[in-house]
Amino acid sequence: MAVALGVAQLLWRPAHRPMAVQVIFNPSCLAVSAGLAWFLSRIALAPWLGHSIAGMMTVATLSLYGSNTAIVAAVVALAEKKPLIGVWQLCYFWSLPYYLVGAVAAGIMTTASESATWPPSLLVLPLMALIYLSYRMQLSQAAAQTSPAVA
Repeated sequence: MAVALGVAQLLWRPAHRPMAVQVIFNPSCLAVSAGLAWFLSRIALAPWLGHSIAGMMTVATLSLYGSNTAIVAAVVALAEKKPLIGVWQLCYFWSLPYYLVGAVAAGIMTTASESATWPPSLLVLPLMALIYLSYRMQLSQAAAQTSPAVA
């Protein structure tokens, strides 16, 4: 699923045609990050987490966020010869709240589907849509602030 989402992220309405290296790197990075998140939340830390959905979602979200943003920031830092911490703070630091709110929405959806039938879990979809729209607006504003003004 992570690979499919990585490819869709690149190919769905792109501003410019992605390079072949991007088509390989993005899905691979997401697959590694998702695999790490699954391993940590389901195997490595499972004895401490028990069957806590909140615990598993927290570990999975933080490991997905941390590994994915660190890998991408490292590649960008190497390519642009900039410090890793500076690239990470500029590009990814502010996106953590969106990851966390998305995890809460997914946790609510999972809990609702386990405690009742699956239709009530769909009530979380409007919240997820608002998170997505908010994230896109934040990205647009950040891009507008960093791009040079045209005279």
